[in-house]
Amino acid sequence: MIVRENTKDLPNFNNKDVYLKETIDDRIQHYKKFDEFINKEKKSNYSYIYRIVIIRLWGILEVMIDDFVMSKLSDPDNLKTFSEDKELKGIFEDLKGPVVNFLLMPSSQQIEYLLELLKRKVNATLGDGIERFERLLNAVQYGGKVHTKIKDVMLELSQVRNILVHRNGEVDSRFKKKCPWVDVSVGEQISITDDKLDLYLNVCRWYVVEFAARDGIQEAELKAYQDELFKKINEKKTIYQPDIQKIAEELRAGKRQRSLV
Repeated sequence: MIVRENTKDLPNFNNKDVYLKETIDDRIQHYKKFDEFINKEKKSNYSYIYRIVIIRLWGILEVMIDDFVMSKLSDPDNLKTFSEDKELKGIFEDLKGPVVNFLLMPSSQQIEYLLELLKRKVNATLGDGIERFERLLNAVQYGGKVHTKIKDVMLELSQVRNILVHRNGEVDSRFKKKCPWVDVSVGEQISITDDKLDLYLNVCRWYVVEFAARDGIQEAELKAYQDELFKKINEKKTIYQPDIQKIAEELRAGKRQRSLV
């Protein structure tokens, strides 16, 4: 009885024609709903999809930086170097936490815990926009100069992400104070146009290439791409995108000659 009750809603596998019809009908209903969703998105200029992209985009940057810093913290030689650096010595010597709990953690959790301690020490989470990343990168000797224009766009991206996550897209006074150049009033919904999305994507691409250059991948092709991104960052234009991962793999395998810029 229990088996019958639990399986009464399953497709009729005994009759192939009935099963196929039920499957096809289910697929048709699924695609009808999908079509309705896409048509609704088109009318709203893909507002829901664009919002998801913005949130995920910022999340990808956060994970990229966190993973990189953890890779540096996991190397004892790096920790020794950081601790002996006159500018970083105070930071790493002052990292504090429960020693016994730390020793009982698996090694992977220890690195994550070190990362969180480091974030707190350098106030990374209090930084606005790209500053939250640069504070963390400075602590592992990978910080660098970033043009004011890039900083402004990254700040805008981070603030747009924040109001999407915490206020469902409604602009507040904090957003207006941080990004006074954005033409929107307090209480209005933030609008993510095609041009804005292109701008945010391009500035993230610029930062990824910048990050790769700091890590030693200083190829002329990537430098030219970065320069083009900077020039076109306010224009809606398709730009050739070199494959950074492929270039890095070719360099490591000796299949590409290093062309330092």
